Amino acid sequence: MHDTAHKIGGLCLRRHATPASIVVELGAMNVNGTLRDTCPPVAAYIGLDMAAGPGVDVVIKPNAPLPLVSASADIVIASSVFEHDLYFWETFLELVRIVKPGGVLYINAPSNGLYHRYPVDNWRFYPDCGKVLESWGRRHNYPLRLLESFVAEREGDLWNDFVAVFLNGTPDHAIASRLLCNDVPCTNLWRFDHAEVLLAREASEDMVLLARSREQAEALRKDRAPEAASLLAAVVPLWRRLQAWLSRKEARPNLIPHINVAFPHIAARLTDPTDKLDGLSQEIRRLLDLYVAAWPFDAGQYLASYADVAEGVRSGRIGSAWEHFRRAGYLEGRLPITPQLDRDWYLATYPDLAAAAAKDSLDIERHFLTHAYREGRLPAPPRIDTRWYTAMYLPQATDTPSLCAADFVPQGYRAGRLPAPPIASDAENAATDR
Repeated sequence: MHDTAHKIGGLCLRRHATPASIVVELGAMNVNGTLRDTCPPVAAYIGLDMAAGPGVDVVIKPNAPLPLVSASADIVIASSVFEHDLYFWETFLELVRIVKPGGVLYINAPSNGLYHRYPVDNWRFYPDCGKVLESWGRRHNYPLRLLESFVAEREGDLWNDFVAVFLNGTPDHAIASRLLCNDVPCTNLWRFDHAEVLLAREASEDMVLLARSREQAEALRKDRAPEAASLLAAVVPLWRRLQAWLSRKEARPNLIPHINVAFPHIAARLTDPTDKLDGLSQEIRRLLDLYVAAWPFDAGQYLASYADVAEGVRSGRIGSAWEHFRRAGYLEGRLPITPQLDRDWYLATYPDLAAAAAKDSLDIERHFLTHAYREGRLPAPPRIDTRWYTAMYLPQATDTPSLCAADFVPQGYRAGRLPAPPIASDAENAATDR
Protein backbone atom coordinates (compact mmCIF):
# COMPACT_ATOMS: atom_id res chain seq x y z
CA MET A 1 0.00 0.00 0.00
CA HIS A 2 1.54 3.30 -1.07
CA ASP A 3 1.71 6.42 1.08
CA THR A 4 -1.33 8.40 -0.07
CA ALA A 5 -3.58 5.31 -0.24
CA HIS A 6 -2.86 4.65 3.44
CA LYS A 7 -3.10 8.31 4.43
CA ILE A 8 -6.37 9.14 2.65
CA GLY A 9 -8.03 5.83 3.57
CA GLY A 10 -7.11 6.40 7.21
CA LEU A 11 -8.53 9.91 7.06
CA CYS A 12 -11.81 8.53 5.71
CA LEU A 13 -12.11 6.08 8.62
CA ARG A 14 -11.35 8.78 11.16
CA ARG A 15 -13.98 11.06 9.60
CA HIS A 16 -16.78 8.53 9.21
CA ALA A 17 -16.17 5.54 11.54
CA THR A 18 -17.27 5.36 15.16
CA PRO A 19 -16.52 2.78 17.85
CA ALA A 20 -19.89 1.19 17.03
CA SER A 21 -19.27 0.98 13.29
CA ILE A 22 -19.08 -2.19 11.25
CA VAL A 23 -16.35 -1.75 8.67
CA VAL A 24 -15.89 -4.03 5.65
CA GLU A 25 -12.80 -3.80 3.48
CA LEU A 26 -12.49 -5.49 0.10
CA GLY A 27 -8.86 -6.30 -0.71
CA ALA A 28 -7.85 -6.30 2.95
CA MET A 29 -4.63 -8.35 2.82
CA ASN A 30 -1.79 -6.52 4.50
CA VAL A 31 0.65 -5.75 1.69
CA ASN A 32 3.10 -3.10 2.93
CA GLY A 33 0.45 -1.66 5.23
CA THR A 34 -3.24 -1.93 6.07
CA LEU A 35 -6.12 0.45 6.75
CA ARG A 36 -7.27 -1.72 9.64
CA ASP A 37 -4.72 -0.07 11.93
CA THR A 38 -6.34 3.36 11.35
CA CYS A 39 -9.83 2.25 12.37
CA PRO A 40 -11.24 2.95 15.88
CA PRO A 41 -10.10 -0.06 17.95
CA VAL A 42 -13.54 -1.19 19.15
CA ALA A 43 -15.16 -1.04 15.72
CA ALA A 44 -15.91 -4.37 14.03
CA TYR A 45 -13.59 -4.80 11.06
CA ILE A 46 -14.14 -7.51 8.44
CA GLY A 47 -11.41 -8.02 5.87
CA LEU A 48 -12.26 -9.68 2.54
CA ASP A 49 -9.81 -10.91 -0.06
CA MET A 50 -9.42 -13.65 -2.68
CA ALA A 51 -6.61 -15.41 -0.78
CA ALA A 52 -5.86 -16.08 2.85
CA GLY A 53 -3.20 -13.91 4.47
CA PRO A 54 -2.55 -11.21 7.06
CA GLY A 55 -5.61 -9.03 7.57
CA VAL A 56 -7.98 -11.39 5.74
CA ASP A 57 -11.02 -12.61 7.74
CA VAL A 58 -13.09 -14.01 4.89
CA VAL A 59 -11.77 -15.50 1.63
CA ILE A 60 -14.08 -14.68 -1.27
CA LYS A 61 -14.43 -15.98 -4.82
CA PRO A 62 -13.66 -13.67 -7.72
CA ASN A 63 -16.60 -12.25 -9.67
CA ALA A 64 -19.09 -13.77 -7.22
CA PRO A 65 -21.58 -12.17 -4.80
CA LEU A 66 -20.07 -11.17 -1.48
CA PRO A 67 -20.99 -13.55 1.37
CA LEU A 68 -22.48 -10.74 3.45
CA VAL A 69 -26.02 -9.67 4.26
CA SER A 70 -27.39 -6.63 2.44
CA ALA A 71 -27.32 -3.33 4.35
CA SER A 72 -25.03 -4.78 7.02
CA ALA A 73 -21.99 -2.41 7.02
CA ASP A 74 -21.63 1.19 8.15
CA ILE A 75 -18.48 1.75 6.09
CA VAL A 76 -17.31 -0.21 3.06
CA ILE A 77 -13.80 0.29 1.67
CA ALA A 78 -12.13 -0.78 -1.57
CA SER A 79 -8.62 0.66 -1.84
CA SER A 80 -6.25 -0.28 -4.68
CA VAL A 81 -8.73 -2.93 -5.85
CA PHE A 82 -10.75 -1.66 -8.81
CA GLU A 83 -7.75 -1.42 -11.16
CA HIS A 84 -7.34 -5.20 -10.86
CA ASP A 85 -11.05 -6.07 -11.15
CA LEU A 86 -12.32 -7.49 -14.45
CA TYR A 87 -15.79 -6.00 -13.94
CA PHE A 88 -15.41 -3.26 -11.34
CA TRP A 89 -18.90 -1.88 -12.05
CA GLU A 90 -20.42 -5.18 -10.96
CA THR A 91 -18.23 -5.25 -7.86
CA PHE A 92 -19.31 -1.69 -7.14
CA LEU A 93 -22.98 -2.77 -7.02
CA GLU A 94 -22.09 -5.56 -4.58
CA LEU A 95 -20.36 -3.05 -2.32
CA VAL A 96 -23.33 -0.68 -2.49
CA ARG A 97 -25.62 -3.59 -1.62
CA ILE A 98 -23.99 -4.23 1.75
CA VAL A 99 -23.90 -0.54 2.82
CA LYS A 100 -26.48 0.38 5.46
CA PRO A 101 -28.78 3.34 4.85
CA GLY A 102 -26.78 6.37 5.88
CA GLY A 103 -23.56 4.37 5.46
CA VAL A 104 -20.50 5.32 3.41
CA LEU A 105 -18.67 3.62 0.54
CA TYR A 106 -15.02 4.67 -0.02
CA ILE A 107 -13.19 3.91 -3.28
CA ASN A 108 -9.50 4.58 -3.89
CA ALA A 109 -7.93 3.54 -7.21
CA PRO A 110 -5.02 4.81 -9.29
CA SER A 111 -5.37 7.61 -11.78
CA ASN A 112 -1.84 7.03 -13.09
CA GLY A 113 1.21 4.99 -12.18
CA LEU A 114 2.99 1.78 -12.93
CA TYR A 115 1.60 -1.22 -14.74
CA HIS A 116 1.31 -3.60 -11.79
CA ARG A 117 -0.37 -6.96 -12.39
CA TYR A 118 -2.02 -8.45 -9.31
CA PRO A 119 -2.82 -10.68 -11.13
CA VAL A 120 -3.90 -8.21 -13.83
CA ASP A 121 -3.92 -4.42 -14.15
CA ASN A 122 -6.90 -3.19 -16.18
CA TRP A 123 -8.10 0.30 -15.34
CA ARG A 124 -7.23 3.90 -14.40
CA PHE A 125 -9.81 6.38 -13.13
CA TYR A 126 -10.68 10.09 -13.41
CA PRO A 127 -13.03 12.03 -11.09
CA ASP A 128 -15.96 11.94 -13.54
CA CYS A 129 -16.03 8.21 -12.87
CA GLY A 130 -17.51 9.07 -9.46
CA LYS A 131 -20.50 10.73 -11.12
CA VAL A 132 -20.92 7.78 -13.47
CA LEU A 133 -20.83 5.24 -10.62
CA GLU A 134 -23.40 7.31 -8.75
CA SER A 135 -25.64 7.14 -11.81
CA TRP A 136 -24.95 3.39 -12.17
CA GLY A 137 -26.01 2.74 -8.59
CA ARG A 138 -29.18 4.82 -8.85
CA ARG A 139 -30.03 3.03 -12.09
CA HIS A 140 -30.08 -0.16 -10.02
CA ASN A 141 -32.44 1.42 -7.49
CA TYR A 142 -29.90 2.31 -4.80
CA PRO A 143 -30.47 5.81 -3.32
CA LEU A 144 -26.80 6.57 -3.79
CA ARG A 145 -25.24 10.03 -3.65
CA LEU A 146 -21.68 10.98 -4.50
CA LEU A 147 -20.29 13.05 -1.66
CA GLU A 148 -16.97 13.81 -3.36
CA SER A 149 -14.56 12.55 -5.98
CA PHE A 150 -11.18 13.91 -6.98
CA VAL A 151 -7.62 13.09 -7.96
CA ALA A 152 -5.23 13.54 -5.05
CA GLU A 153 -1.84 15.15 -5.49
CA ARG A 154 1.06 12.78 -4.88
CA GLU A 155 3.41 12.92 -1.93
CA GLY A 156 6.53 10.76 -1.73
CA ASP A 157 5.41 8.04 -4.13
CA LEU A 158 4.51 8.30 -7.82
CA TRP A 159 0.79 7.54 -7.52
CA ASN A 160 -2.10 9.96 -7.98
CA ASP A 161 -5.17 8.44 -6.31
CA PHE A 162 -8.68 8.64 -7.68
CA VAL A 163 -10.86 8.98 -4.58
CA ALA A 164 -14.65 8.71 -4.44
CA VAL A 165 -16.90 8.70 -1.36
CA PHE A 166 -20.58 7.74 -1.66
CA LEU A 167 -23.46 8.02 0.82
CA ASN A 168 -26.33 5.54 0.82
CA GLY A 169 -28.99 8.18 1.28
CA THR A 170 -29.44 11.93 1.11
CA PRO A 171 -26.66 14.07 2.59
CA ASP A 172 -27.24 17.12 4.75
CA HIS A 173 -24.93 20.11 4.64
CA ALA A 174 -23.39 19.22 8.01
CA ILE A 175 -21.54 16.36 6.33
CA ALA A 176 -19.55 18.91 4.29
CA SER A 177 -17.22 19.38 7.27
CA ARG A 178 -16.20 15.70 6.99
CA LEU A 179 -15.27 15.76 3.32
CA LEU A 180 -11.75 14.51 2.64
CA CYS A 181 -11.12 17.22 0.07
CA ASN A 182 -11.02 19.75 2.90
CA ASP A 183 -7.61 18.36 3.88
CA VAL A 184 -6.31 16.46 0.83
CA PRO A 185 -4.60 18.51 -1.93
CA CYS A 186 -6.45 17.54 -5.10
CA THR A 187 -7.71 18.55 -8.54
CA ASN A 188 -10.90 18.10 -10.59
CA LEU A 189 -13.11 17.93 -7.53
CA TRP A 190 -16.76 16.95 -7.57
CA ARG A 191 -18.74 17.79 -4.39
CA PHE A 192 -22.33 16.96 -3.58
CA ASP A 193 -23.04 20.64 -2.82
CA HIS A 194 -21.67 22.02 -6.12
CA ALA A 195 -23.05 21.56 -9.61
CA GLU A 196 -19.73 22.00 -11.43
CA VAL A 197 -16.28 20.53 -11.09
CA LEU A 198 -13.94 22.51 -8.84
CA LEU A 199 -10.15 22.90 -9.00
CA ALA A 200 -10.29 21.91 -12.66
CA ARG A 201 -7.03 21.06 -14.39
CA GLU A 202 -6.62 19.31 -17.72
CA ALA A 203 -3.02 18.24 -17.24
CA SER A 204 -2.25 15.32 -14.96
CA GLU A 205 0.34 15.87 -12.24
CA ASP A 206 2.75 13.75 -14.30
CA MET A 207 2.37 16.27 -17.13
CA VAL A 208 2.73 19.23 -14.76
CA LEU A 209 5.92 17.82 -13.25
CA LEU A 210 7.32 17.02 -16.69
CA ALA A 211 6.64 20.57 -17.91
CA ARG A 212 8.22 21.97 -14.74
CA SER A 213 11.28 19.78 -15.26
CA ARG A 214 11.61 21.01 -18.83
CA GLU A 215 11.41 24.62 -17.65
CA GLN A 216 14.03 23.96 -14.99
CA ALA A 217 16.27 22.24 -17.53
CA GLU A 218 15.94 25.19 -19.90
CA ALA A 219 16.67 27.64 -17.08
CA LEU A 220 19.69 25.56 -16.10
CA ARG A 221 20.88 25.52 -19.70
CA LYS A 222 20.65 29.31 -19.85
CA ASP A 223 22.35 29.68 -16.47
CA ARG A 224 25.18 27.37 -17.53
CA ALA A 225 25.65 29.03 -20.93
CA PRO A 226 28.24 31.51 -19.57
CA GLU A 227 30.06 28.62 -17.91
CA ALA A 228 30.05 26.70 -21.16
CA ALA A 229 31.42 29.73 -22.99
CA SER A 230 34.10 30.12 -20.33
CA LEU A 231 35.03 26.48 -20.65
CA LEU A 232 35.22 26.73 -24.42
CA ALA A 233 37.50 29.74 -23.99
CA ALA A 234 39.74 27.58 -21.81
CA VAL A 235 39.84 24.90 -24.50
CA VAL A 236 41.35 27.23 -27.10
CA PRO A 237 44.78 27.47 -25.43
CA LEU A 238 44.68 23.73 -24.80
CA TRP A 239 44.21 23.09 -28.49
CA ARG A 240 46.90 25.58 -29.49
CA ARG A 241 49.30 24.15 -26.95
CA LEU A 242 48.60 20.65 -28.20
CA GLN A 243 49.35 21.67 -31.78
CA ALA A 244 52.55 23.42 -30.80
CA TRP A 245 53.96 20.87 -28.41
CA LEU A 246 53.21 17.94 -30.68
CA SER A 247 55.00 19.55 -33.60
CA ARG A 248 58.36 20.06 -31.88
CA LYS A 249 58.91 17.62 -29.03
CA GLU A 250 62.56 18.52 -28.68
CA ALA A 251 61.63 22.13 -27.96
CA ARG A 252 60.01 21.42 -24.58
CA PRO A 253 60.90 19.93 -21.20
CA ASN A 254 60.39 16.20 -20.76
CA LEU A 255 58.02 16.54 -17.78
CA ILE A 256 54.40 17.37 -18.55
CA PRO A 257 53.15 20.37 -16.53
CA HIS A 258 50.73 19.51 -13.74
CA ILE A 259 47.14 20.02 -14.88
CA ASN A 260 46.40 22.43 -12.02
CA VAL A 261 49.23 24.60 -13.31
CA ALA A 262 48.68 24.25 -17.04
CA PHE A 263 44.87 24.14 -17.18
CA PRO A 264 43.34 25.16 -13.84
CA HIS A 265 39.85 25.85 -15.24
CA ILE A 266 39.73 22.56 -17.11
CA ALA A 267 41.05 20.67 -14.09
CA ALA A 268 38.31 22.09 -11.90
CA ARG A 269 35.64 21.19 -14.43
CA LEU A 270 36.80 17.64 -15.12
CA THR A 271 37.12 16.81 -11.42
CA ASP A 272 33.84 18.44 -10.35
CA PRO A 273 31.24 15.69 -9.61
CA THR A 274 28.39 18.20 -9.97
CA ASP A 275 29.40 19.26 -13.48
CA LYS A 276 26.49 18.89 -15.91
CA LEU A 277 28.24 19.80 -19.17
CA ASP A 278 28.79 16.12 -19.85
CA GLY A 279 29.06 16.21 -23.64
CA LEU A 280 31.41 19.18 -23.64
CA SER A 281 33.51 17.72 -20.85
CA GLN A 282 33.87 14.50 -22.84
CA GLU A 283 35.14 16.42 -25.85
CA ILE A 284 37.61 18.28 -23.67
CA ARG A 285 38.71 15.01 -22.15
CA ARG A 286 39.47 13.57 -25.58
CA LEU A 287 41.53 16.65 -26.41
CA LEU A 288 43.36 16.36 -23.11
CA ASP A 289 44.08 12.69 -23.88
CA LEU A 290 45.88 13.75 -27.04
CA TYR A 291 47.89 16.31 -25.10
CA VAL A 292 48.87 13.80 -22.41
CA ALA A 293 49.80 11.21 -25.03
CA ALA A 294 52.43 13.58 -26.48
CA TRP A 295 54.60 13.38 -23.35
CA PRO A 296 57.14 10.76 -22.24
CA PHE A 297 55.78 8.01 -20.02
CA ASP A 298 57.66 5.31 -18.09
CA ALA A 299 55.29 2.45 -17.22
CA GLY A 300 57.83 0.66 -14.99
CA GLN A 301 58.55 3.78 -12.96
CA TYR A 302 54.87 4.56 -12.70
CA LEU A 303 54.01 1.13 -11.27
CA ALA A 304 57.02 1.22 -8.94
CA SER A 305 56.00 4.64 -7.63
CA TYR A 306 52.27 3.96 -7.17
CA ALA A 307 51.52 0.68 -5.39
CA ASP A 308 47.75 1.12 -5.70
CA VAL A 309 48.01 1.26 -9.49
CA ALA A 310 50.34 -1.75 -9.55
CA GLU A 311 47.87 -3.74 -7.45
CA GLY A 312 45.01 -2.70 -9.74
CA VAL A 313 46.90 -3.83 -12.82
CA ARG A 314 47.73 -7.19 -11.18
CA SER A 315 44.10 -7.77 -10.20
CA GLY A 316 42.77 -6.76 -13.62
CA ARG A 317 40.82 -3.74 -12.32
CA ILE A 318 43.13 -1.45 -14.29
CA GLY A 319 44.11 -2.30 -17.85
CA SER A 320 47.61 -0.84 -17.75
CA ALA A 321 49.77 1.81 -16.16
CA TRP A 322 49.33 4.05 -19.20
CA GLU A 323 45.57 3.67 -19.15
CA HIS A 324 45.48 4.74 -15.51
CA PHE A 325 47.72 7.75 -16.08
CA ARG A 326 45.75 8.90 -19.10
CA ARG A 327 42.33 8.45 -17.43
CA ALA A 328 43.06 9.40 -13.85
CA GLY A 329 46.71 9.73 -12.95
CA TYR A 330 47.31 13.03 -14.73
CA LEU A 331 44.24 14.58 -13.13
CA GLU A 332 45.44 13.30 -9.75
CA GLY A 333 48.88 14.87 -10.21
CA ARG A 334 50.88 11.65 -10.57
CA LEU A 335 54.22 11.77 -12.36
CA PRO A 336 54.61 9.88 -15.65
CA ILE A 337 58.42 9.70 -15.40
CA THR A 338 61.13 10.09 -12.78
CA PRO A 339 62.60 13.49 -13.64
CA GLN A 340 66.34 14.14 -13.39
CA LEU A 341 66.66 16.76 -10.71
CA ASP A 342 69.59 19.22 -11.12
CA ARG A 343 70.11 19.87 -7.42
CA ASP A 344 72.40 22.89 -7.70
CA TRP A 345 70.23 24.63 -10.31
CA TYR A 346 67.07 23.71 -8.45
CA LEU A 347 68.18 25.21 -5.15
CA ALA A 348 69.62 28.30 -6.85
CA THR A 349 66.40 28.86 -8.79
CA TYR A 350 64.08 28.33 -5.83
CA PRO A 351 65.73 29.99 -2.79
CA ASP A 352 62.69 29.28 -0.60
CA LEU A 353 63.36 25.57 -1.01
CA ALA A 354 67.08 26.07 -0.44
CA ALA A 355 66.36 27.79 2.86
CA ALA A 356 63.94 25.03 3.87
CA ALA A 357 66.44 22.35 2.90
CA ALA A 358 69.17 24.00 4.96
CA LYS A 359 66.94 24.52 7.97
CA ASP A 360 64.85 21.36 8.06
CA SER A 361 66.98 18.89 6.09
CA LEU A 362 64.32 18.92 3.37
CA ASP A 363 64.47 15.96 0.99
CA ILE A 364 64.20 17.98 -2.19
CA GLU A 365 63.78 14.97 -4.47
CA ARG A 366 60.80 13.77 -2.48
CA HIS A 367 59.48 17.29 -2.09
CA PHE A 368 59.50 17.72 -5.85
CA LEU A 369 57.45 14.57 -6.32
CA THR A 370 54.89 15.44 -3.65
CA HIS A 371 54.64 19.24 -3.82
CA ALA A 372 56.87 21.15 -6.21
CA TYR A 373 55.51 19.43 -9.32
CA ARG A 374 52.00 20.54 -8.43
CA GLU A 375 53.31 24.07 -7.92
CA GLY A 376 54.69 24.26 -11.46
CA ARG A 377 58.39 24.12 -10.57
CA LEU A 378 60.93 22.70 -13.01
CA PRO A 379 63.45 19.99 -11.98
CA ALA A 380 66.25 21.19 -14.30
CA PRO A 381 67.12 24.17 -16.53
CA PRO A 382 65.24 24.26 -19.84
CA ARG A 383 66.89 24.67 -23.20
CA ILE A 384 65.67 28.07 -24.42
CA ASP A 385 66.05 29.55 -27.88
CA THR A 386 66.61 33.04 -26.48
CA ARG A 387 66.30 34.88 -29.79
CA TRP A 388 63.02 33.23 -30.69
CA TYR A 389 61.66 33.36 -27.13
CA THR A 390 62.39 37.07 -26.80
CA ALA A 391 60.76 37.89 -30.13
CA MET A 392 57.76 35.73 -29.31
CA TYR A 393 57.05 36.63 -25.70
CA LEU A 394 59.28 39.56 -24.72
CA PRO A 395 59.33 41.83 -27.77
CA GLN A 396 60.32 44.92 -25.76
CA ALA A 397 63.20 43.18 -23.98
CA THR A 398 66.84 42.56 -24.84
CA ASP A 399 67.78 39.10 -26.09
CA THR A 400 69.62 37.60 -23.10
CA PRO A 401 69.61 34.04 -21.73
CA SER A 402 69.15 35.20 -18.14
CA LEU A 403 66.12 37.31 -19.02
CA CYS A 404 64.45 34.48 -20.93
CA ALA A 405 65.09 32.02 -18.14
CA ALA A 406 63.79 34.52 -15.59
CA ASP A 407 60.53 34.67 -17.53
CA PHE A 408 60.13 31.05 -18.58
CA VAL A 409 60.94 29.30 -15.30
CA PRO A 410 58.54 31.10 -12.95
CA GLN A 411 55.70 31.81 -15.35
CA GLY A 412 56.29 30.88 -19.00
CA TYR A 413 56.30 27.15 -18.28
CA ARG A 414 53.12 27.47 -16.21
CA ALA A 415 51.45 29.50 -18.97
CA GLY A 416 52.27 26.94 -21.67
CA ARG A 417 54.92 28.98 -23.44
CA LEU A 418 57.45 27.13 -25.56
CA PRO A 419 61.18 27.59 -24.93
CA ALA A 420 61.88 27.14 -28.65
CA PRO A 421 59.88 27.49 -31.88
CA PRO A 422 57.45 24.62 -32.56
CA ILE A 423 58.07 24.65 -36.31
CA ALA A 424 61.28 25.58 -38.04
CA SER A 425 61.07 28.92 -39.84
CA ASP A 426 61.63 29.32 -43.58
CA ALA A 427 64.97 30.95 -42.86
CA GLU A 428 66.02 27.99 -40.71
CA ASN A 429 64.95 25.55 -43.42
CA ALA A 430 66.89 27.51 -46.04
CA ALA A 431 69.98 27.55 -43.86
CA THR A 432 69.65 23.83 -43.30
CA ASP A 433 69.31 23.22 -47.04
CA ARG A 434 72.49 25.18 -47.70
